[in-house]
Amino acid sequence: MTEPCEVFVVDHPKARKIHRCDECLGYIQRGEKYSNQHGVFDGQGFTHKVCCDCSALINVLNEGKHEDEIVSFGDLGEFAYESGLSEYKRFIAIKQKRGAVVSEHTLKTLAEWEDEKK
Repeated sequence: MTEPCEVFVVDHPKARKIHRCDECLGYIQRGEKYSNQHGVFDGQGFTHKVCCDCSALINVLNEGKHEDEIVSFGDLGEFAYESGLSEYKRFIAIKQKRGAVVSEHTLKTLAEWEDEKK
């Protein structure tokens, strides 16, 4: 079981500059609201910025889950993949929308997975 943070704060500021989402690695544009999670864990400070699209997907994936089964920081892609084709497609679409790199291997894997479902 994961130890809780000593301090944990979530706020939803409006971006004054372009940021990177720590989940999809895409861009959070100026003027856009995002989730800013920050605090102290194991004596070390941290900040985790998440775009509104990834936040929405995290909320869907965490729905009805026990605390030790929810998406961990930086694990949205893996969690979406393990959750099924529609969730993974949504994650890849977010990456593409936000200008993050999506490898040819990932696109090929997604296409093969879609072909299997037909």
